Amino acid sequence: MIESMRLLRLSRNTQSAFIRAETNFTRHPGRSPDTAEAEDLRPSQLNIVEQGNSGIMVNATLTGLKFFFEVTLDRPEAMKKMRRI
Repeated sequence: MIESMRLLRLSRNTQSAFIRAETNFTRHPGRSPDTAEAEDLRPSQLNIVEQGNSGIMVNATLTGLKFFFEVTLDRPEAMKKMRRI
């Protein structure tokens, strides 16, 4: 994942945000993130909202997860139920 971010010349702050999003996601579904399905992502998003995070934080997390699933894993279908707020 980090190598992909470097190839796209993402800033260090963006890289950190994406890694933080992935780290937070791995805590919720209780399974390896590379095996997660679309059904696992939606409850994770709701959990982030229920924790009182701002819309900006929720959307930043979605952007990080989108990068992980679409670029790193080449699994865009995993993000099909995710919606920005």
